[in-house]
Amino acid sequence: IMCFFIISSMFPGSSHVRAQENSGESGSDIIRKLREKFEKSKREVEEGEKKLKEKEQQRKKVMKELDNTEKGIERLQGTIRKISNEEKHLNREIQASRKRLEETSQDMKTHSGEYARQLRAMYRRQNVSALEMFFTSGSVSSMLRGFKMFATVAKNDVELLQNLREKIQITEKDMKVITRARDAQQVLGKKRKREQLSLAKTNKSRKNLIEEIKKDEELWKERIEKYEREMKLTRVEMDKRIKQLDKEVKEIKISDTLKNYNFAVRKGKLPWPVKGKIVGRFGIITDPKTKTKTTNRGVEIETKHGEVVSAIGSGIVVMTQYYRGYGNFVMIYHPHEPNKFYTIYAHLSDILVNNGIEVGEGEIIGLAGSTGLISDDKAQLLLEVLNGKNPENPLSWLRKN
Repeated sequence: IMCFFIISSMFPGSSHVRAQENSGESGSDIIRKLREKFEKSKREVEEGEKKLKEKEQQRKKVMKELDNTEKGIERLQGTIRKISNEEKHLNREIQASRKRLEETSQDMKTHSGEYARQLRAMYRRQNVSALEMFFTSGSVSSMLRGFKMFATVAKNDVELLQNLREKIQITEKDMKVITRARDAQQVLGKKRKREQLSLAKTNKSRKNLIEEIKKDEELWKERIEKYEREMKLTRVEMDKRIKQLDKEVKEIKISDTLKNYNFAVRKGKLPWPVKGKIVGRFGIITDPKTKTKTTNRGVEIETKHGEVVSAIGSGIVVMTQYYRGYGNFVMIYHPHEPNKFYTIYAHLSDILVNNGIEVGEGEIIGLAGSTGLISDDKAQLLLEVLNGKNPENPLSWLRKN
């Protein structure tokens, strides 16, 4: 009975038990029922803990799967970028070969014309014997000049034939280069198509995982925090690369046009890199859903997928890469002593320039996308302006819109 009162005081509903006692239930029956309730509550707690553990494992699994998917996307993006660079190289090779081919063909046409004239002259002279030349020359000196002329003509004929042979060999070589480059282009085209299909499939998988994560507020918050950590690591890597670039850019040959271009003077007058609206401003920003604070070193412009992205100022392309958090991005160096300015264009779907080339203000460098973003629902361009390693508000550099 004492046990009954102790257990009754531990569980709500003990008045109900007392009522049952009054109705004739024995103490052992009441204790048994209480024990059953206790065991049921215990099982419920254990099941709850089990479900919580399963959910935590599921969360980890989803995050790991997403991480592997993003690494796969990074690898595929790198492969596609290499293929695109190889295709551009082949296109340049084909164009150079075609140009040489046209020049060679023109030279061959000129040399062939000259040789044809020489042949006609030889035909006219073929019935004139050395004896006739001796008797018709009038003097020994004129005869010697005649023989000398024949020798010169013969030498010219040999040189013309040699030039023609060389031109034919160059033409054959260029034709082989073009044929080989075209075959390589076809192989690369098929490979790029396979990689793009694989990328599309991987992106779809990523999108599904992101949608699953979005339903779980804690998991979404964890994802944002992970994204911010990745961005910080990327920025550290980028700062190291900029430090290296500061030394390397001294060796870069700059055209006179670029030497005369003053990026700093254009502050507040530079064109916008893409059509769109500002969705992320420079400085500390807060996520409206999770209230997580992040630091933005640039501005984010929401735009359409595939919208052309242009350089805001003239400079030299010094980086075309894929970084976690930034996705596909282009970095342009704007030489202006004593400062070294850089602009970064991130989250591109395609990069349309190569390292080392000069680009002009307003020149197209890529297409807008969502690579490197947490969610790829909408395309965004992240624009950063760096004075050395120090970020500056891009809006102060762009003309008022």
